[in-house]
Amino acid sequence: MKIFKKLLLILAAILVFTNCKKDPIPACKLENYGWITVVNMTTYDADVDITWNSDDENFVVFLRHGEEFLYDEVPARTVKIWITLNGEDWYYEYETLSPCEDMEFTWYLEAKKSTGCPVALDIGTGELITPVRGEKP
Repeated sequence: MKIFKKLLLILAAILVFTNCKKDPIPACKLENYGWITVVNMTTYDADVDITWNSDDENFVVFLRHGEEFLYDEVPARTVKIWITLNGEDWYYEYETLSPCEDMEFTWYLEAKKSTGCPVALDIGTGELITPVRGEKP
């Protein structure tokens, strides 16, 4: 009878410990990254880019009107999202990406300005914002 109780106790311990698995922490949280989809709704073809830290991380992508591009595994931090409509005049907007966030950032064209300056939709407020014009490395 003592052997039966010991076996039963061992079996119960095995069942308890094998069923107590913790949910794995997602890689994006461990490695501190997220995703940003940049959408071109300016009615023009455009080059877009995302930079962080310094401006030396570049992956410029050409998007036609209505196209989008997913930047994969972007470091979770404040990033600059860039656009140019003519290959020379670059504009950017700052956004803060959280770990595991799947952000969508859309560029538009401000109709009321004759300069054809691109604008963006503020993710927090939903209002159109005019980006900063900057020198693109």
